[in-house]
Amino acid sequence: MPSPTDLIVVPTIKYPDGNNFTLFWNETSFHMLYRGRVARSFSGFAFERLDESGQPTDRFTGHRWENGNYTNFPSKYCVSIKIYGDEVPPYIDPLDCSGAYASIIQLRPDEHRGLFFWYPKEGSTEFRVLWVGEEVARCQIDAGTCEVYIP
Repeated sequence: MPSPTDLIVVPTIKYPDGNNFTLFWNETSFHMLYRGRVARSFSGFAFERLDESGQPTDRFTGHRWENGNYTNFPSKYCVSIKIYGDEVPPYIDPLDCSGAYASIIQLRPDEHRGLFFWYPKEGSTEFRVLWVGEEVARCQIDAGTCEVYIP
């Protein structure tokens, strides 16, 4: 009989036929690529770090990506968060984004630490993705990538 540490947990995909987003990150940057075709608002998203007891802590809301040109995800475009002044390790630039960014924001660690939901932090191994208040995915922080589907 396998021990609990031998079990591999496969996440349930709530909307397998939904609009696909791929998330990529490292310690200094976070990127989200939209692979769908139906307009989806930045502001519909929220990301929350979960502590050891599953309670949300650090939170980032998608409205922060809105700008004068975009409030919705264009197909095959990315949005990004970069930690300003911290380039160790260097920011990643996923090949799938091919330089097509609808929004890139830089957050200062001294002012915005509570928004860094993906950053490695003791007592936390995952974050969740919310779409219009509904949890649609959980991502392992040490994985560096995660697939998300929304209706």
